Amino acid sequence: MTTADTHHDSIAGHTDPVRWSFDRLRIDHTHTRYHHRIARALVDRLPTVLEHEEKVLWFTEAIEDSDFLTRATLGFGWPLWRRVALLFTDRRLIEVGLSSCARRARGRVRSFPWDRIPGFDSKTRKLEVATWRETSHRWRLREMLDAGLEGALRQQVDLAVSTYQPSQGLSVPIRLCSDCGVPVRAPRTSCVRCGRRVRSSRLAGVLAMAFPGAGHGYTGHWATATLRLGAELAGFGWLVSRILAARSPAEVVTPVVAGLVLIFVVKIQGTAVARRLAARADLVKPATERRWRWFAGLAAALSVAALLLPLGLAGQIDSDISWDLDFIVNDGEWSGYGAAPPADRAPSDGTLRSQWVHRAGLRADVRAWPMRPFESAAAARERCVAHAGGDVDTLVLGPHHVLASRIDDEEGHTTLRYAIIDGEGRDIHVVSTDVLAEHIDRSARELEGLISHGIWVPVSSSQVGRS
Repeated sequence: MTTADTHHDSIAGHTDPVRWSFDRLRIDHTHTRYHHRIARALVDRLPTVLEHEEKVLWFTEAIEDSDFLTRATLGFGWPLWRRVALLFTDRRLIEVGLSSCARRARGRVRSFPWDRIPGFDSKTRKLEVATWRETSHRWRLREMLDAGLEGALRQQVDLAVSTYQPSQGLSVPIRLCSDCGVPVRAPRTSCVRCGRRVRSSRLAGVLAMAFPGAGHGYTGHWATATLRLGAELAGFGWLVSRILAARSPAEVVTPVVAGLVLIFVVKIQGTAVARRLAARADLVKPATERRWRWFAGLAAALSVAALLLPLGLAGQIDSDISWDLDFIVNDGEWSGYGAAPPADRAPSDGTLRSQWVHRAGLRADVRAWPMRPFESAAAARERCVAHAGGDVDTLVLGPHHVLASRIDDEEGHTTLRYAIIDGEGRDIHVVSTDVLAEHIDRSARELEGLISHGIWVPVSSSQVGRS
């Protein structure tokens, strides 16, 4: 820090803060409001960047511009347009990154020495600076460049064209360390004084590919990283729900293919944006960068596991949800109870859903099982028929099928079983009761009347037919 800077620090408490900021930055006083805002934002950054007795001739706020193809590829939006402060000194052009509200310095600091610039072009409020080894750099200025200042700068730039030798010159622009102001010239990637490293565009791309928003967080854009994390997780959650709720392997293929295409497009776009943001970010501590490198490997493994897990659980929501069958009975014939009524001391087997008692004493149990993964209603009917054995009658209850079977034992008791196959392939309900042989017909009619009041299709017993 120079002697003048020390002097200004010592009188900071006795001087207007805005005027003191201008004095400390060696900037001529101006009364424009946004100039005051920029000066306050740069007051802690530029003293380490400005060289001894370097004079700031003019400064303005600008938006870093990019070509149409880049904007089209990266999304035409924030944060692609970068707000910066441009300072025209008697030795160089200095670009200092600003926050989105332009109230503090944030991001990279670059230097464009006038004796290293082949030329520049200023039209209305646009500025384009040509470089030897890199593409042109363009900004949209807050105000027009002063004609007298432009003429003085062009004299230095024209002189650079005749004296510059690309074979022995340095690549421009030169990145300046935002912490101590030391130039970090290519191909060097770290500051020789404080050891801070230039953020790696490659690492930013790897992080963006490995985990949603990680590449943007590495560049310091945490708001963008949070938005991207939320958006990608929302899209991923929707695709996972489609996979888990699939009812057949064919229904799994569509979301998987759509998910792969969507993930590929989103990851490529996120990688491109993260790499661009890394080139605009300030330097990072070596220890912080090492932690990001470790996180890249762990995040990639976590992402792969998260992508593969839904495939192993495909169809589970559809098969595990129990759509319990309720009954609408208002004729006073049947009374329903829960799975364990007080009069029943028998332990529940875990599949018992409800118990019904007819006023004549007939008692029926209702049990339920989920369908097998990707099992259709037709396959479930075939399985239930094979499991029942003997003669099975198929009843039609709206879009559903009811398989009626009977099992006789040696003591003269008969078990009536009605397996209700959900037409949507959700689950199977079995209504069963034990009756004496002489009461089979009457008990069958009563059970069929109960089943006909299923809440799926509340039809009368006259609508229950045999097929």
